[in-house]
Amino acid sequence: MAGEWIAVDCSLHEKPEIYELCEITSQDVEICVYRLYRLWAWFALHSADGTVKATPARLAGILCGDADFWRAVERVGWLVFDSNAGTATLPAWERRFSKAAKARILTAERVKKHRNADVTQGRNKNVTRGDTGEDSSTTTTARDAAQVEQEAHDWQTLVATWNASGLPPWRSPRPPRDAMARLAEDGWLSVATAAIAHLAAGRCRFFTDPVALDQFCGQGFADRVIGHKYDKPRKQPAQRFDPDKPQPKAWDGDDAARLEATRRKMIESLQQEGKP
Repeated sequence: MAGEWIAVDCSLHEKPEIYELCEITSQDVEICVYRLYRLWAWFALHSADGTVKATPARLAGILCGDADFWRAVERVGWLVFDSNAGTATLPAWERRFSKAAKARILTAERVKKHRNADVTQGRNKNVTRGDTGEDSSTTTTARDAAQVEQEAHDWQTLVATWNASGLPPWRSPRPPRDAMARLAEDGWLSVATAAIAHLAAGRCRFFTDPVALDQFCGQGFADRVIGHKYDKPRKQPAQRFDPDKPQPKAWDGDDAARLEATRRKMIESLQQEGKP
């Protein structure tokens, strides 16, 4: 069963802050890394905003090490103590440990997995054709991690803007099929934000049903929205005369005479009742 988790860099043991911490405290790298893991996990369980009631001595009692060790952690920039308030704060809380950060990380992993699957398919096609050299799909595997995280952040921004607009909410944890392709287009997120506001204001009278996010992420859709292509109501198809369709027969002859007689009797009956 899934439980609480935190994001930890695979290269944590090689970071300059770790080397500095080892020098200051005379502790081995394994001890420093483990104590930091304990610190971050404890914050994740007991803090909502990256700040807790804690002093160096209290952290030593709750976690491990001594007060000097946690003062050294502050010295390398990974903790901030407020002696007046009696609190400790993680400077990178929002970027790494908050729920929003976790959501970005999970989305980034899904995006990366999806891209790697596309790359694998492309490589298999090249092998089938007999290609042996590297092509553009191989280069895609070396995408910078920061770029993948940016795409995940853009998706979180898009879905949050959409769900706050009053349009049909997107509840799936997975983006629509075309969403990541649109977000990869330069400037699309800004266009999308304006288009969402236009839709939410009810200006697109072309649509009789509310627009869904997967439809919105179609190629060129947001551009057409802000280009006022959907502002006018949908034209109703004109009724055409069908010569093959039987036309209503006109009253004639005896039928017409009987209809007129019936009409006169109804008028006379209404007059007798005093009705106009």
